[in-house]
Amino acid sequence: MVQLPTQGVNAFIMDRIYHPALSIE
Repeated sequence: MVQLPTQGVNAFIMDRIYHPALSIE
C-alpha cells in the first residue's frame, strides 16, 4: 500500500465507507 496525500486518504476512507466489500491492495 502506497502513501497517499490527505485528499487521497479521504477518498480512500470514503471508498471504504461506501464500498466496504471491496478489497484494495
